[in-house]
Amino acid sequence: MSRPRRFVFIDGREVEADSPVALLEALRGSEHLPPATLDRYLDLLHSRGALGFGLRLDVGAPGEAIEARCHRALGSLIAFGWVRPVASARRRVAGRCVPIRTGP
Repeated sequence: MSRPRRFVFIDGREVEADSPVALLEALRGSEHLPPATLDRYLDLLHSRGALGFGLRLDVGAPGEAIEARCHRALGSLIAFGWVRPVASARRRVAGRCVPIRTGP
C-alpha cells in the first residue's frame, strides 16, 4: 500500500493507513488498554480470534519480522471479515472525453 486507504475494523473503528504496519499500529493505539508493543497486539488478535470466535487468524510467528507479520495479519483479518477496505470517495465519470486538437 503506497497511498493512504481507509479501513473499518469489525467493531466499527475507522483507520486510515498507508501500510499494514501503520494500520495495525493505529488499531493498537485505539484500544482501551493497548498492549505495549505491536508484537503483543498481534498475539492478542490471535487469541481473540481463537478464544472468542474459534478462528485461526494468521498473524505470523513470534520473532518473525514485524512487517511480514503485519502483512500476514492484514490478509487474515480481511479474509475473515474483521477488517474491510472502504471505497474511495473519488469516482470516475463514465463517458467523459476531452477533445484533442490536432491541427492549427
